[in-house]
Formats: sequence, C-alpha cells, structure tokens
Amino acid sequence: MSETAGFQVFLSYGREDGAKVQQLYVCLKADGYRPWLDEESILPGDNWQQAISRGIRQSELFVACLSQSSTGRSGYVNRELREALVTYAREQAGEIVIVPLLLDDCEIPDLVINSLELRLRDYNGLDGRDERFYEQLVRLIAKKRGVTNWEDISVAPFVWEEAGGKKSVDVPHNLPLSGAEKFFVGREQALIDLQEALDQSGRLSVTAVHGMGSVGKSELALQYAYRAKDDGRYPGGICWVNAREAIGAELTRFGRICLQLEIPSELPLPEQIQTLWQKWNRGMALIV
Repeated sequence: MSETAGFQVFLSYGREDGAKVQQLYVCLKADGYRPWLDEESILPGDNWQQAISRGIRQSELFVACLSQSSTGRSGYVNRELREALVTYAREQAGEIVIVPLLLDDCEIPDLVINSLELRLRDYNGLDGRDERFYEQLVRLIAKKRGVTNWEDISVAPFVWEEAGGKKSVDVPHNLPLSGAEKFFVGREQALIDLQEALDQSGRLSVTAVHGMGSVGKSELALQYAYRAKDDGRYPGGICWVNAREAIGAELTRFGRICLQLEIPSELPLPEQIQTLWQKWNRGMALIV
C-alpha cells in the first residue's frame, strides 16, 4: 500500500466506544496510515479544542464512529461532526471525506447544517459489524489517493475483540514450532527494543539481531514473531525464511501456501518474486 502510506484519517468517537476505536487506530497505523485519535495525537500542554480542529483540517478522511451510546449524546454529535461537515464542505467540496462507521445497530444522526445545505445522513456509511468494512475503508483510501486498481485491493477480515485492545484476525504464517516458551524469560526488554527498532522507520523497516553464536538470536526473533502474530500486529502475514534455503523460493512458497496467491511456477524466479510483491497487499507484514 505504498501509494497510500501516510494518509491521515481522523477517528471521531464517543468515550463509550474508546476501547473499540483504539483497535481500529492500531490496525490503521500498522498498515502504514496516519490515524488521528485524540488520546494518541493530542500532546500534554496542547489546547484540546484547537488540536481537534487542526486534526480535522489536516486529515484527508473523517471517520465518524457511531454507536447507540454516542449518538444519544447531542454534545458529541454537535461538536466534531458539525465542525467536520463545515470544514470539508468549504475546503474539499465534492470530495468523499466523511464516512459514518456504525459500530452497532444505531442510526446515522439527523445532523443538518441549513446554511450549507448539508445533511450527515446523505453520506453513505460503513457497517462495522461486517468484517469486510475495513477492506471497504482501505479501498476508499486508495481511490482517494488515485490508485488505479483500488477495486482489486484485498485485506484480511477485521474482527472486533469485545474485551478491547486487539484486532482478532487469522494471521497467515509459517513459523516453526518452539518449545522454549516456558523457558524464554529475562528477555522482555530485548523484545521491546526489537519492536521499537521496527517501528522507527515507518513503512519499511529493516532490523538485524546480532550477537555471538548460541546466545539465542533466532529464538528471540521467533518469540517476537509469535507474540506479534497473537497481537495481530502484522495482518499481512509473517514469513519465516530459512537462510539455508534459496530465499526467493522460500518467499514464493509462502505466497502460494500461506497467502494462497497465484504465482505461475513457470516464470523465472525474479518474475515470480515480482508477482508476489504485486499481489501481497493484505497489510503490514513481517519477514524473518
């Protein structure tokens, strides 16, 4: 999704839905976008209202996360939604910039701004109870960025975890079994350092684990990969490459078996790998 990297999405929500919307924030960020969420984006000392207004103006898409709880509070509806409608009507007239996202069986509020002849219910929404809603959202972002094949984009289904905190998805992987989970202790800081190193470079990050032989470098990488899989951190898949094998063949095998991609075996290996990169569009991925 390199064409859409850095795309800013403003996430508007009611406090009752904070834990749920946090899951969407994590997923968007993991996929290379720049989600704007007040709890994550407003810094200490910032003027709260000014920061929200600035976030709305700077965002290319405004996602109104709605629920029965949030729409029942007029303050939430009248504040951010009204400001977003006015801002985008004046600055991006004719563009699809506001998307209502229904988190439960609620209705889009009947918010009307008569002076600009705007009505929130005129904007087609997404049903957050449909696991395909995230794919539809990603396609919309791609279309707004001018990606020509936006209709062909496919991403992993999104499933809310009601307890909050994580996106529950089936992460494709080929990780080898490890019998060291119970004995893998005292390396928490190393795992944190590894995650921070991978987060620093934005969209593409290359990180090396180095050290003397038999100090547990491979096991550290494997334990990180397993934890990332359980957290849904890399919805595009986690590919474990055996360095003793041909790396190109290992990657294309992963694409065929784990991602179920059609990669013609009669093509030369470089072209097979190119086909893999072109079709591997499920989201952020990890190659170990």
